[in-house]
Amino acid sequence: VCENLQFRRSLRLLRRTLLVWALHLLGSSVTRQSRDNEERLQQALQKTASLRSLLRSQEERIATLEAAEESGAGKIGRLKSSLDERDEEIDRLRRDVKLLEEINHKLRLTSILEPLTDTVVTSPRASEVTSSQSLHPSE
Repeated sequence: VCENLQFRRSLRLLRRTLLVWALHLLGSSVTRQSRDNEERLQQALQKTASLRSLLRSQEERIATLEAAEESGAGKIGRLKSSLDERDEEIDRLRRDVKLLEEINHKLRLTSILEPLTDTVVTSPRASEVTSSQSLHPSE
């Protein structure tokens, strides 16, 4: 009976020891797993914050580019208007040049024909022809 009691005591002691070790092992693995999970969570939170920051900077960059695009569109409109005005001015100048070329051509013809008409008018034969022609209508 004494041996039986001693055996039961040692079994209880062994059970308690095993239970303590089992709880210790479970607790340490749970604690380790919990710490790992916390570290992963912290890393995920840091990555999320980093991605949010990157997203904000990209949104700011997009807003800046859109503003620049609108400004560029305004500048393009002003440049087109300026080019249209310049084209009209060029067309007007071309017409003026063409008109001046025509005037120049007529002046050259006049300068060539004038000496010829002077020689014809001053020649004695021409004066006879002109005087006979001038009398002809009055007759």
